[in-house]
Amino acid sequence: MAEIIRERSALPEPVAAACDSHMGSWGEGPLPQSNLEQLVHTADMVASADYNDIGVFMPSEELQELGVTEVNFDE
Repeated sequence: MAEIIRERSALPEPVAAACDSHMGSWGEGPLPQSNLEQLVHTADMVASADYNDIGVFMPSEELQELGVTEVNFDE
C-alpha cells in the first residue's frame, strides 16, 4: 500500500511511511519511528486482536437507530 500511495496519490510521505511500518517487528517492514507510524502500528495491533469489542465513538443517527453501539467481530 505504501508504494501505491507514493506512486499514485498526492498523500504526503509520512502517510506512506506509516503504511510501511504498520506491522513493525511482526513483519518485514521497518519499525515505527514517528508518532504517526507508532499510532498506526498500535491501532493495527489492537484492531487485529481476537478479543476486542470496539465501541463506536459518536455513532451516526443511522447507527443509533439500528442500535449499533459496538463492533463485535465474532458475530
